[in-house]
Amino acid sequence: MAETNRETIETDEEALRSGRSFVSLWLDKIKRAKDDEDKWRKDAYDAISVYEADDEKDVAFNILHSNVETLVPAIYNSTPVPDVRRRFSDADPVAKEVVDICERGISYSIDQYDFDAEMISVIRDALVPGRGVPRIRYSAKMNAGQVALQEVKFERWPWDKFVKGPARSWDRVPWVAFEHDMTRDQLVAINPELGKKIDLKSSGAEEDSGKKESDDLAKGLNRTARVFEIWEKKSKKVF
Repeated sequence: MAETNRETIETDEEALRSGRSFVSLWLDKIKRAKDDEDKWRKDAYDAISVYEADDEKDVAFNILHSNVETLVPAIYNSTPVPDVRRRFSDADPVAKEVVDICERGISYSIDQYDFDAEMISVIRDALVPGRGVPRIRYSAKMNAGQVALQEVKFERWPWDKFVKGPARSWDRVPWVAFEHDMTRDQLVAINPELGKKIDLKSSGAEEDSGKKESDDLAKGLNRTARVFEIWEKKSKKVF
């Protein structure tokens, strides 16, 4: 549970005027959100440990693993087929062409990578730790100031690398944050000046309440730094 005596603020503007930095304000928000989920996150890591039978002596027959692997194909059994339709079926040849282009574009995008593997990973996360995080990412490669290649991909985001602001329903969530463990080269690519100065430690596994996925990231050869990608609803900005 989060500490009840932790400092609270009325507005972000008030906190910034009082001398708190923009970065420290967001780090406090993320820390509070993680504290609120602390017990659930520990239970989620325990569930993964049982699912993977980490301690084989205590697991005569892993019924959890068996049940999950039975449910996954029942929930997702085939690649979806895009079906784009017009809201109104009036005679409009231009609208029909637009619909066909959209449908073919989606179909082509799904075929360019292993869409099924990403979907199955999201579903398995939803069944075992209890949170599946799907994400649609748009990227554009530029050439001489012009867009040379546009790409849209569906991806599974690690459940323990996702943080959300406090709310009782999804439509009221004020912000979400995605954690990245970035190498020096990745940091420099984002910001050449700051990327060279950031202190690289581990992937941040020692800061997490559990182990599983964070430990896997920490096993890489390159040292990394933890970076938060924050999407705020109120300002409609990404930090």
